[in-house]
This record gives sequence, structure tokens and C-alpha cells, in this order.
Amino acid sequence: MLDLIRDHPIMVGFIGNLDPMKPEFQEYLERYHRNPLFLGIRYGNIWHHDLVAAIQNPAFIENMQAFARTGLTYEAANPRFDLMKAVLRLTDKARDLRFVLGHLQALPLPTEPQALADYRRNLIELRDRGAYAKISNLVRPAPDGSVNLNPAAYKPMLDFIWDIFGEDRIVYASGWPTPIERIRASLAITQPYFLVKGARRRRSSSGATPYPPTSGSSATRANPASKGSDTAGNGFQVSPEAVQPSSF
Repeated sequence: MLDLIRDHPIMVGFIGNLDPMKPEFQEYLERYHRNPLFLGIRYGNIWHHDLVAAIQNPAFIENMQAFARTGLTYEAANPRFDLMKAVLRLTDKARDLRFVLGHLQALPLPTEPQALADYRRNLIELRDRGAYAKISNLVRPAPDGSVNLNPAAYKPMLDFIWDIFGEDRIVYASGWPTPIERIRASLAITQPYFLVKGARRRRSSSGATPYPPTSGSSATRANPASKGSDTAGNGFQVSPEAVQPSSF
């Protein structure tokens, strides 16, 4: 993969699949971390990995401590409550670890008050240890099977993540190779949300009234060549009226 992206300037980095449970991990880490396009690894409960079990293995901890010393990024995915607790235990052992909580918005908020409070407390502790929260591939099906473009469906989760991590520790990812129509739909929801957050911050810090965000969906603004509705090849549409900043 590194050889593939080397000749494509649009690709500025790559998160790889090195397994810290393998005895050859540090050998490969030494080889790859010197490549400026190799930015880190993803490990959790994906690709048949199991972080919850792995943190009990001293060899895994030793390898992750070596990884932390490189300054590369570790992405924990996909989110589960036990995975968040496992990341806490991992960072007990590898305190210098630079890490991201991947696809964090995909984990539904607990409905039981104590469980929600415990989850919030764990995320705050992870934030205080340097965690970044990644929001990606936001849109999800509505009850009727269509793609849910109603901002109200996403606001509680976005508010929850924003309140904990704030503007300096939230990153957005398109979820590529997610189909382009879903990427545009996610932008149509997230961009107005964060434009409003930015406007409120500017207003509170300066006392001045900022210019209002431009009307229309971010999907259209992201593609200056498009006019009217934005239509993907499979017929999925995001119209300029689909999501307005005022929805938040």
C-alpha cells in the first residue's frame, strides 16, 4: 500500500495493519515507521483482533510501548464500551501513546443513567490522556430504510462528543471508500453543525456578530461545480435544502 500511494499526492498518509500480538511486530515497526507516509496502526475489535484480551498479554504491552515511542498514531476501533475501558488500561501501561477513538459516533449512547455517566467519565479520562475523537461515516438508515438526513437524529450524539472533546480534539473522516453519496450526506449534516459551533465561539470570544453561515447543504458547497441537487450515480440525492445550519 505504501508503494501504491507514494506516487499519488492526494494521499498524504496511511494507517496500517501491523499486529502487536505478532512476535515480528517490532521488526516491521522499525522498517515502516521511517516512511513519512506510514502514520500509525488500527487495532481493537476489527480484522479479528481483540484488544480486550490483548491487554492481558505482556508481549502486546511491550510492543505497544515500543509503538508509543515512535510518536505514531494508534486508532482504536470499532467502538464498544469494553473497548473504551481496554484503551484506558492500555494507556495505563503506555502513557505516551498518541491515540484516536475511531468512529466514536457509531456507538449509541446508553439509555440507563448510570451507564451513561460511566461512559462519559471514561471518555473524559481518555481525553485527559490525549485522546482524539474521530467522527466518520455519520449517516445511518432511518426506520424505513432510507438514509436519515434529519439533523435532529444526530445532534444528541454530536453534542455529547463536542461537550467532552471540544474543537481541538475532534477530527472528521470521510469513511472512504464509503460511496461518495454517503460522504456528501455526512458533510451535509456535520459541516452546518460545526459552522454554528464556530460562529458561537467567535461571538462569545469577540462580542462581534459573525456573518451567518451560507445557506444550503455542505454537499453542494463542497462541489462548486454542482448546481441544484447533488445526485450520485445510484440516484441518492442531497438537495441544498436538505440540511440548513438553522436546523441546529
